[in-house]
Amino acid sequence: MKDKTIASFSTLSDLSLTHEQHAHEAGLSLEEYDRIKRLLGRVPSKVELGIIGAMWSEHCSYKSSRAHLSKLPVSGPQVLVGPGENAGAIDIGDGLAIVFKIESHNHPSFIEPFQGAATGVGGILRDIFTMGARPFALANLLRFGKPSQKRVPFLLNGVVGGIASYGNCFGVPTVMSNVDFHESYDGNNLVNAFAIGVVQKEDIFFGRASGVKNRVLYVGAKTGRDGIMGAVMASDTFMEDAKSKRPTVQVGDPFIEKLLLEACLLAFKEKLVVGVQDMGAAGLTCSIFEMANRASTGLAINLDHVPLRDETMTAYDIMLSESQERMLMVVAPKDVARLKQIFEHFGLDCADIGHVSGDGIVRIHHKGHDVVELSATLIIENAPRYRRSYISEIPALRQSIKDGVNVDVATAVESFKNDLGQKDLTYITSQFDHHIGLATIVGPNVADAVLIKVPNSRKAVALSLVSHGKLCKIHAMEGARRLIFQAALEVSTQGAEPVGITNCLNFGSPENVPVMTDLKHAIDGMAQAATSLSVPVVSGNVSLYNETKGQPILPTLAICLVGLADTPSCYTKFSRAKENHRLVLLGELPDDYTGAEAVIDELPSGMSPKPWDGDFILCMAAILRRGVLDDLIDCASVVGRGGLLLSLIKIMAGSGLGADLDLASICPRDELSLALLSEDAPRVLLAMSEDKFAALAKLCENLVPINALGRLHGDEFAIKHQGQIIFSEQKNVLIANFATSLEEYLASH
Repeated sequence: MKDKTIASFSTLSDLSLTHEQHAHEAGLSLEEYDRIKRLLGRVPSKVELGIIGAMWSEHCSYKSSRAHLSKLPVSGPQVLVGPGENAGAIDIGDGLAIVFKIESHNHPSFIEPFQGAATGVGGILRDIFTMGARPFALANLLRFGKPSQKRVPFLLNGVVGGIASYGNCFGVPTVMSNVDFHESYDGNNLVNAFAIGVVQKEDIFFGRASGVKNRVLYVGAKTGRDGIMGAVMASDTFMEDAKSKRPTVQVGDPFIEKLLLEACLLAFKEKLVVGVQDMGAAGLTCSIFEMANRASTGLAINLDHVPLRDETMTAYDIMLSESQERMLMVVAPKDVARLKQIFEHFGLDCADIGHVSGDGIVRIHHKGHDVVELSATLIIENAPRYRRSYISEIPALRQSIKDGVNVDVATAVESFKNDLGQKDLTYITSQFDHHIGLATIVGPNVADAVLIKVPNSRKAVALSLVSHGKLCKIHAMEGARRLIFQAALEVSTQGAEPVGITNCLNFGSPENVPVMTDLKHAIDGMAQAATSLSVPVVSGNVSLYNETKGQPILPTLAICLVGLADTPSCYTKFSRAKENHRLVLLGELPDDYTGAEAVIDELPSGMSPKPWDGDFILCMAAILRRGVLDDLIDCASVVGRGGLLLSLIKIMAGSGLGADLDLASICPRDELSLALLSEDAPRVLLAMSEDKFAALAKLCENLVPINALGRLHGDEFAIKHQGQIIFSEQKNVLIANFATSLEEYLASH
């Protein structure tokens, strides 16, 4: 029983020493509290325990995943900055680099959807311009529970509104949304935000507190009480009403952030900054300790000089607040005056709050007292590293389920009316301005990958953002491999060469053996696929404990793959498919229904999807790029969720045309539904002019199978086999079933 004579952690004064019963409130286990005392050789104060609780949280320390993440390929000839900094950076030539990252803001967006999602966008933007880069595109991956849940429309509208408000006001286009619904997200919706920017490669800045006697400056907005201990909240499951956690959600202001961007970029341009870090998760705590640790230095900080919205805030409040639009900068003493002048010009606070020391100790002073004395290296490098239990065996048995499934073509088409139908995301994407800056060449919903011109460059980047929780639940390793392979093919359909990956691992509690098993195998699969394609993983995020009352979400690995296009004028769009264009299938043919959502929801025990071959994907991607750059291919859809049928419907919806297909060249008559629904083989459906088919076939010769299936024509969708009509329906009827408006979809469930 708890000793009632011991005050609650929240009621302790800053200078009070803590007790093991305070550990849980700080997000720590009793074992971790004992570890802290051993490392320090003493009992920590309240402020120190709060700092360590935040820095040792799963959200900040990756204590359950770090051992496995080390398997990922993170280097390459174009990699300028890999994992460990605010974002990854890739050399794109001409003296430029692209800087990009994806991060989660899941828990805050469930508690307070508008502000949770908005500040997720603000945080990822700061990760980019902290590196010295100007952001030029945003994207997001969103997951919500069953539409029948009355809270889902509220969450969706709040999240979308928050993303739209922040991105549009800040002035960066939101070019892509990946949205899906599943009951596993009923109590934990997901909000993953991606951003990309451009910088002169010699002007990249790092989060390091270098140079003894250099000054430490706080810049940006004032500190308030919002978001205190948000990192700890994000590292816990939901067991009760989420409303009680609202004080841990931050509040953002995109107009302040825009001013902060311009002030920072001007300071960078004038070479005034030695090191800089965003005050994101854990706020001032994270920036102070991570910057000191990276540079192996110490810091002397006086919190009396921190600009506050509430003068009654304690040292604990100030250190753990996650108020938005703030940065920590290290500056040479001679440049302090000029830096203050810049930030004051933009109406922002700029306060000298301390200096860099050489002894490796972070000392924090507040109102006449030394409230913290901790070694940055000791706290960060000695954070726990857990080897959570998992099942090492990988399901390897492939047993055919083809003979046990009997789905006719009419039933296959019918399956797309509800959950498999591609939701018309216009309701969402119309709220995002994807043309800010006039750099978007191929925007949302008109191709598998978007294409954006890199500002001040002759080049463009293609982005693919993919996830498939159901497949990763069936087989996490192969699910992760396929996501990277799919993304590589998608950016190749825009004539772009894959150059870098950022990822977000959204999973349940790692203390749950099945969850940890999926997490470990997903990382292994990601490492295998990225290595086989020679595409480095340069940044990412891990979001665990996404579960409510012991029910985890689907293992949701979000992959954003960035491709570099040297010829932005060459690209594909669904709308570029024209009357009498030939429909061509590139790639292998399936031999089973493995993973086909239209047929099965879960595979039999021990069932494993057919592994895709990395060398074949490389070859296929190269042919796609050559076909696009040689102006052979007008339209392309990578066959993934929903199989060939969904790719067909996407192209028909985009082009406004029907399709006349004869599938005799790819399957016998009794396997038509297999050819249409299976997701078991890497394939891409193309639309192209009749007179260009021979040139593409020559590129594919002896390398990748290629089959002509029919043509786009008229208003009817017809599937034939050796000339005999097996199924037909008016194109408009089929597309209406496929592209249900999101409002109608939510209302009908």
